[in-house]
Amino acid sequence: MRIVYLTRDKELRIVSAITRAETFADEVVVIDVGSKDTTLDLAEKSGCKTIPMDKDCTIPDIANELLKLDEVEMTLVIHLSDTWRLRDLPVNVNRTYEGRAINLALAHDTVVESGDVEEIQFKNAELDFLAATPDGLMALSKCKDDDCCIDLPSSLNVRVHLASRPIQPAKRESLATASRFAQLFHWMLSTRHPLILFGLPGLIFFVIGFRLTGNVVGEFERMDSISLGVTLATSAVTLIGLFAMMTSLMLYILGKQVRQIQRQYDDWPSND
Repeated sequence: MRIVYLTRDKELRIVSAITRAETFADEVVVIDVGSKDTTLDLAEKSGCKTIPMDKDCTIPDIANELLKLDEVEMTLVIHLSDTWRLRDLPVNVNRTYEGRAINLALAHDTVVESGDVEEIQFKNAELDFLAATPDGLMALSKCKDDDCCIDLPSSLNVRVHLASRPIQPAKRESLATASRFAQLFHWMLSTRHPLILFGLPGLIFFVIGFRLTGNVVGEFERMDSISLGVTLATSAVTLIGLFAMMTSLMLYILGKQVRQIQRQYDDWPSND
C-alpha cells in the first residue's frame, strides 16, 4: 500500500505524519501544493518521494500524477488539513479494506447544492481522503474538471461521500464548577496576595494565641475545667494562626506554579 499526503505549509506536522504512515504503508509520498515553508525539504530529508503540484490541482490531476509511479495494490491519499490528526490515520487505513475501487471522501464543509454529493464537479471538490485501486486511479485520471463523481464508470465499486465532521472533545469540568469547596480553592489560587489575606491574620492569631497561652498557664494555680478550657482555647487560636500562615505560604507557591505552567501553555503553537 502507498500512503500519499496532500499538504501545504505543514512543516510542524509533516515529519511526524510521515513517520506514522511508515508503520502502515510500504511507501509514503508527499504531494506539495505550493508550500512556502520548509515542508518540501523536510519531506525529502525524511526519505519519501515528493511531487510538487499547483495549489489549484483537482482530484483527476492528482490521480494522473500517481499513475506515473510504480503500480501498487492500493493507494491512500490523505489531505493533511488543520483538522486532521495522527489518530485519524488508522481509520483512514481501514477504508482501504472495504473492497472498493474508489472510496472518495470530500471535505465535510463542501457545499452540496443539488443535494447529491456525487453530482459535485471535480473542480469544486475538496479532497479529504481517497482510497483507490489502480483501476480506480485510471478512471479518475480520465475525468475532466467539469465532470462529476457520478460520471465514473458504473462497473467500478465506487463510494463518494462527505467526510464526518471532526468531533470536538467535551470540555472538562473545571475546578471552579466541581463543588463549593473547589470554587473556594480556585478562588484562593487565583488570589494575587494570599500572604496578605491569610498570612497576616494567621500571624496575628499565632502571636496573640502564643502570648495568651503563656500568660494563662502562669496565672492558674490549679487545673480545673475552667483553666483547662481557657488553655485549650488559647492553644486553638495559636494552632489556627499557624495553620493560616502555612496555608498562605502553600497558596502563594501554588499560585506561582500555576501561572508559570499557564505561561508555558500560552507559548505553545496552536497546531500539532
